[in-house]
Amino acid sequence: TAYNPGPIMEPTGFAAEPGDSVVVLSWDKDPVRRFSGYWIERSEDGGRNYERITDGPFFGNVGVTDSRITFRDRNVTNYRVYRYRLRGITHFGVLSVATTANVIPVDFEAPPPPFITETEHVEGPTVRIKWDVIAEGMPDDFAGFYVGHSIEHGGDYALDMDNLLSPDTREAVDNRAIATKANYYIVVAVDTAQNVAASLPMLVQLSDSIPPAPPVNFEVVAIEDSTGRIEIGWDVPEAADLYAYRIYRKHNLNDEWVLRNEDLHYASTFVDTLNLRSLTNEVYYQVVAIDYSFNPSQPSEPFRVPLPDFIPPVAPVFTEAVPTDSTVSMAWSRSPSFDVVEQILYRRLSTDTDWTELTRLGPTADAFVDYDVQKLRTYEYTLQAADSSGFLSNLAVPVKGRVYDTGVRPGVVALTAVADTSEGFVQLEWSYPNPEDGEYWFVVYRGIDNMEPARYRSTGTESRFADRRVRFRNESAYSYAVQVMYRNGGMSPLSETVNVEYPRREE
Repeated sequence: TAYNPGPIMEPTGFAAEPGDSVVVLSWDKDPVRRFSGYWIERSEDGGRNYERITDGPFFGNVGVTDSRITFRDRNVTNYRVYRYRLRGITHFGVLSVATTANVIPVDFEAPPPPFITETEHVEGPTVRIKWDVIAEGMPDDFAGFYVGHSIEHGGDYALDMDNLLSPDTREAVDNRAIATKANYYIVVAVDTAQNVAASLPMLVQLSDSIPPAPPVNFEVVAIEDSTGRIEIGWDVPEAADLYAYRIYRKHNLNDEWVLRNEDLHYASTFVDTLNLRSLTNEVYYQVVAIDYSFNPSQPSEPFRVPLPDFIPPVAPVFTEAVPTDSTVSMAWSRSPSFDVVEQILYRRLSTDTDWTELTRLGPTADAFVDYDVQKLRTYEYTLQAADSSGFLSNLAVPVKGRVYDTGVRPGVVALTAVADTSEGFVQLEWSYPNPEDGEYWFVVYRGIDNMEPARYRSTGTESRFADRRVRFRNESAYSYAVQVMYRNGGMSPLSETVNVEYPRREE
């Protein structure tokens, strides 16, 4: 038989690179020269049908040092999917196994650039740009326009990539102009392949008569008691053309404002020096923002800075402490000191020596009810005032309150009674969702016919009871109620009464 070497392996490294109306095919040069030529085929229907694109075998165009063979197919249309198939031809005319590659040619030709015809400063950072294009010069794949902004003629232009304008647009409004800078605009034409062409830059000069917003959100950065140094800060107003500030001060709202900086102040913090060893307990500041056109803002709201007085506040005085069975309520006269900012309430058991902080209250609070208490315990309370400088008053004279016990405990709910004549008993069931601390048990009350329920049986902690004595009696009407008893002597009210009929026993 004839020698059959088996299938000839395909050429290696086959690749297809897209171009503008061209596809560049390439593959590895055969180092052992298995092939004398190649057949190149192309499919436009996804590989179902192939057509050879050369009149004869392609022999390659590689030099001695070239490692790859290339072929350019210029008979293609952009954005159409092509599949290529390559086979090697041995010196005996045997075709190798085929290798394939897919590719889509793309358009690299940019559309004609637009040209800006008019610009207008509307107000603030808003600029209107108008442009036009060469009549009938835009390609079929034209996608639209972007507007670009820069503060330099030859600088990097920031394109508004989130706002692609339609192909028929000839006007746009942009809000990125900066009053203190030169503003240059371009209009960029782009096609569906993202090829772009930009117009020549156009300078837009802004006119500014709008002042910045006044500063807000003032805060005290630092106060040094030993030197009287005060540093305040504020939020920078949202104005692109913000330039500087003027700072004013006064010690009383009825005084006149006094300018504190002879030269313009550029930072959003300001350091001032005061005499803190005085009767003055506060100072006010006001700031005016200025833009590059020297438009002043409205004055800020006066910012009050409380000053340390080095004197602790006077302690509050309790006026009453009233205990109940579940709370201790108290009232007091507030500290007469003007700079109290907080009141701290402390509590302890009468048997303890250390105070525990119970809560912090505002400066105007003059009463409090303590709900977190236990029956038959005696609690002591004291109070302390804190001023704006962090000084604390002495502790107020303590008051006491002993929580008493009324003996009343929560009762059962959802009591039901069902007669089971087949088994000969009445089944009681109930719920006890809110027991108090301590040992307790349930007591069932029963009434016969029209009699009031009387104490009948104890069930322990079981929330159900089967009355089996009804089958030995001739009465037919029964009423039941349940009470909760506690080891410490407390008891609940009697529950609502439930009635049940049990048929009389036949003689």
